[in-house]
Amino acid sequence: MILSELTRGRAEVVTLVNGGASPHTYEPRPSDARATSDALTLFYVSEGLDAWAAALPAQRKTALIQFVPKDLLLPGEAADAIEITDGAGHDHDHGEHDPHIWSDPQLVAAILPGITDTLIAADPPGAETYRMNATAFAAKLKVLDDTLAQELARVKGKPVILFHLSLQYFLHRYGLKVAAVVEPSPGKEATP
Repeated sequence: MILSELTRGRAEVVTLVNGGASPHTYEPRPSDARATSDALTLFYVSEGLDAWAAALPAQRKTALIQFVPKDLLLPGEAADAIEITDGAGHDHDHGEHDPHIWSDPQLVAAILPGITDTLIAADPPGAETYRMNATAFAAKLKVLDDTLAQELARVKGKPVILFHLSLQYFLHRYGLKVAAVVEPSPGKEATP
C-alpha cells in the first residue's frame, strides 16, 4: 500500500506476497524472479523479515528499514521492546530490529522521504508525481494517526492478545500492552 500511494498515476506496483501469505515463510516462484529482473526497483522490508526478496535478481534493491530513523526502531526481540504480561515472546529472529514497521502511521510517514528519493533516482522524470503523492499520503497518515490516538486513548495501557507479535510499533505508539501471543512463530498454525 505504501508504494501504491507513492506511485499513483506514474508506476505499476507488483506485489509478490499477496494477502494471506506470510513474508516470513514465502517461497519465491520463477515468475517472481522474472518480474523482479525487469523491475526498476525491488522494495523489501528487511533481511530479518524477507531476506528471500534480497536474493531475487532485481537491478536495484531497497530495504525499507534503512529509512527508519534509528531512534524509532524497536529491538527485534519483542520482550526487549514491550512488556508481555505472560512472558510469551517470539521464538524466531527478526534480526537486530523489529521489521514490522508499517503498523505505525508516524513511522510510515518518517520513511516516505527515503522511499520517494529512491523512486526519483530510478525514474527522474516522475519526481514531481512522487513528491506530490508523498505529500498527499503524509497528510492521510496524519489524519489516521490523529484518529487512532483519539480512539485508542480510552484503552491506553490495556492488555491485548495477538495472533502473532507483528504490531509492536502500533502498540508502542498508542500505549497498549501485549497480554499474550497465540502463535509466536510465523507461518505456523495455532494449536488447540
